[in-house]
Amino acid sequence: MPLNDTQLRNFKPKEKLYKRADGHGLYILVNPNGSKHWYRKYSFQGKETRASYGRYPQISLADARKMRDADIALLARDINPNAVRQDKKEAQNIDNSFEVIARRWHSTQKKWSANHAARVLKRMVFTIKNCHM
Repeated sequence: MPLNDTQLRNFKPKEKLYKRADGHGLYILVNPNGSKHWYRKYSFQGKETRASYGRYPQISLADARKMRDADIALLARDINPNAVRQDKKEAQNIDNSFEVIARRWHSTQKKWSANHAARVLKRMVFTIKNCHM
């Protein structure tokens, strides 16, 4: 039986964590500390896994269902939803990489002479290319 918002608000913590199903693999996990987290259990290429959607109430029931439906559509095309999320996360990290931030910072240094700015940029590029993380 699908959940409703009143039920979600009224789920109280117990001594052990417990979960309540909404449907199509979507469930909410209620922790002993009172926090509530959305998950979806699914199978991909014969292996069972789960996707995390976030905390309730920051992620509403309607939002969790939309994410579940989007995952179902991806699975229908034989695409792993967790891999898609991981790819998006990595793309965000690239946008915030040291090189991007360093170049952004460098472009704001208007008081430098052209010669000094070139030296600083050259040193930053050398550091970036020789950094093995």
